[in-house]
This record gives sequence, C-alpha cells and structure tokens, in this order.
Amino acid sequence: MKRSIGIWIRNLTLLGIIAAFAVFFGPQSQIGSLNSIGEVNGEELNPRLFEFLRASRREDEQRLRDQGVPAKTVRDLIDGQVFEEMIQRYLLAQEAEKLGLVVSDAELRDQICSNPTFQREDGRCDPNLFRSLLRANRLPEERDYMELVRRDLLIGKLQQYLARPVRVSTEAARARIERDQTTLRLGYVRVPTASFEAGLEPGEEELRNFLAASDERIRTEYERRRAEFQRREQVRARQILLTGDDAGEKAKQVLERLEAGEDFSTVAAELSEDAGTANAGGDLGFFPRGRLDPALEEAIFDASPGDLKGPIETDRGLHVLRFEERLEEVDQSLEDVREGLGKQLWVTDQALTRAQARAQQLITRALAGESLEELAKEFELTFTSTPEFAIPATRVPGLPALPGLRERALTLTPEAPLVPEPLDAPDGAYVVSLLERKAPGADKLDEQLDAAQLRLTSLGRQEVMRQIYEQSRKKANESGTIRISSEALYRR
Repeated sequence: MKRSIGIWIRNLTLLGIIAAFAVFFGPQSQIGSLNSIGEVNGEELNPRLFEFLRASRREDEQRLRDQGVPAKTVRDLIDGQVFEEMIQRYLLAQEAEKLGLVVSDAELRDQICSNPTFQREDGRCDPNLFRSLLRANRLPEERDYMELVRRDLLIGKLQQYLARPVRVSTEAARARIERDQTTLRLGYVRVPTASFEAGLEPGEEELRNFLAASDERIRTEYERRRAEFQRREQVRARQILLTGDDAGEKAKQVLERLEAGEDFSTVAAELSEDAGTANAGGDLGFFPRGRLDPALEEAIFDASPGDLKGPIETDRGLHVLRFEERLEEVDQSLEDVREGLGKQLWVTDQALTRAQARAQQLITRALAGESLEELAKEFELTFTSTPEFAIPATRVPGLPALPGLRERALTLTPEAPLVPEPLDAPDGAYVVSLLERKAPGADKLDEQLDAAQLRLTSLGRQEVMRQIYEQSRKKANESGTIRISSEALYRR
C-alpha cells in the first residue's frame, strides 16, 4: 500500500513537471493506449522510451546484419540490450527516490536546455527544434524525454550521494601505480609427462578400481572429445572458381596446367576467383554432406585422393576440384570407449606424478643453490625465459594457464626467486623462477600520484554504483517484481 502511494505521489510530481513545461513547449499531444512491455517494482516500462532507445542502436543493428547474423537474432539481441538498459535506469532511479532525492522543475529545465542539440544559434532553447528532433528519433511525446532526463538526473544525484565517502588514499594509489608498472621476466623448465608414459600399463584390478572411481571424469573427457568419437563422414577438397563469360576457356586452361603436373595450390592462388579460399590454395577444409552445392558434393564425395573433378557449374561459376582426403564416419558411444578412455587417463595421471617428482627434485636442488638452467641441461630438459610482461597482465606470455602461476609470480623476489612447488599443466610439470623484476622509480611514482588517486577514486565510486544496482536487481529478481512482455512490442 505504501509503495502504491509512493508511485501515485511520484506520478503527480511528474505531471507537475510536465505542466511547468507546457508554457515553454506548448500543449502535449494526446497519448493513445499503450501495450504493456513490462514493469519494474510496479512501474510500467515506457514503450515509447523503449523504441527511442532502440532506435539509437540502428548502427549496431545494421552492422550485425551486414555480418550475416540472422534478423531475428539481431532483433532479440538489441531488444535484450534495451530492456537491460531500461531496467537499470528504473532500478537506480528508484533507489535514489528511496533516499529522498528529487529533481526540481528548474533542474530538469536547465538540463534539457543545456543540450546544444535543442538550442538556436543564440544559445536559447528552440521548442520547435526540440519536438522535431524527438520525432525524428521516434519519440513523439515530449514528456517521455523529460521522464528519461529526470531518471538520469536522479541517477546522477544517487552517484554523488554515494560517492562522497569513497576516496582512495595516497598510499593505496602509490601501491597501485607500483603494481601496474612493475614488469617481470620469468625462467621455467617443463618436465613433460610424455617422457614418462612409455611402458605404463595398469593391471586389471588397478584399472577396474580406477574406472569405478572416475566415472564422472571419464564422462567429461568423452564430452570434451565427442567430435573424435561421433563424426559424420567428411571430406577435404580444394577448389578453383572461375567466373565471367570466358569461364569455360579459363577452366580448360586450368585443367591443362593441372594435368601437366602443376601444383593445384599454386594454380588456385594464382587464378581462383573465390576470395575466401584462393590465398589458402583453394583449401575448403573438411566438410560433411550438406555444406556445398549439391552438384559439387555429388562429384567430390565419390572421389579418391588426388582425383580432379570439373569443371562443374553452379550459380557462382565454374569449379575445378581436387579431392584431398576422407574422414570416415565414426559413431562410438561412451560405453564403447569408456575402458580405453579410463586407461588413457590412468596413464596420464601416473606420468604426471612422475613428472611432478622430477620437477620437485629440480626445485630441491635449485633451492640448495644450484643453477636451474644447469639442472635443466643435466636432465636433458629445456630452460626457457618468458618475454617481459607487466604485473596486471592476465596471462604470462610463453606459458600455459598454470593454476596459481600469476599469483605466485607476483610474490617472487631476487632474494626468493623460485616457486617452491611444481605447477601442473596437461603437458607436464613446470618449475618457475624469477629472472628479472623492474619497478618504477620514486620520481615516476610521485609524478603520477595525483592522477592515479583521482582515477582510482572514480573507479571506486563506479564500483559502489555497480554494487547498488546488483543488489537492487537481485532483490527485484527474487521478489519477482521485474516483468518483461517482449511479445507485446510492435515489430517492424
């Protein structure tokens, strides 16, 4: 009940604002009945604002269509983006109102009139220009634009209200600059699991126990490699496409050159008029039935390696094809391959255990003072160094995504340069050490301190707003007070 009264009072306030603008903008046009497109905490989403915001994404929509994305997919994507934008505006404006924040008539008027788009050359607001521009952007009602501006002003006031307590200290800013501008270079040795796999074979009982304990892991591995176990027949071929009125003569010359022994890839790169494959020597890659023109498939699926086919006519022109190789159909269920997969995983585990033991041996000796590079030579392994990289980098260049690598690398120092335990990857166990660490000098830190403090404070305030929005969104989702009715929208 209190919520309903609040909405009623807020609507009266909006009507008051509209009445105040009537003197400036003139009488409002009549509003017809609207389809409901949804609501947020009891407030109806404005369908005209939806269309207005959607129209602002015309370029994005056209770009996606130009990229070949189906029209329905594009429409649904753009609709979803606009709905999300509207929900965010409504929720944050509602949070502002809960705190007692309001937008006055004068603030709303000043905000609209400060927009250069609505100003004459003398800098004064032009109501006719205002209306024409809104209508050009599919917003026939001036009061809808006022509603949009009012919400944005409320959100701005909410941000200011929440931002005041947020300030990053000088010490925190200095630490962040140092962190962002420090660079590292690592050295590492990989102990490959493959070098320990030879001769590994589980006993019958050992394999039986492993299979019983690894059912989910085997299922996951099967799904990861499903394309290996379930595959339609596929072939790989190359093509040369020839177009134009003289395509027949060009095809004849192409076949003469190929039959004389010239390399198909070379001829395709020189003469094919298919921009998508010419640079790759006409390579079409592997494909199942149903991907190419039926005339091309009929010729190529019955061919043998090295066969030339063509010229074959399609809507695109004349095609000369060369059959490369075939992948036969495979249809193996999980049960068909379960034991084999289990045996592979057992071998992988055993090999990794041995690789870890060897890596730990290297670490122990390196910690005792021996050179990791010399130890690598002793065990016929390779010592490699990474390129220099900044601490904020999400990946360490030259290394796979080793669990915990980045966090451990940040703790390495010239005094303690070695990660004290092996880091595991599917291809082996890694021993990692620090080769070089470069930190910015004190003078450089001082030069950037003020700007960094402002930037980090701004980021902190943005984070507060994000958390407020996520909390209000979560609460609304849990209470079911966000409703979307996209079916009711007018479709162009």
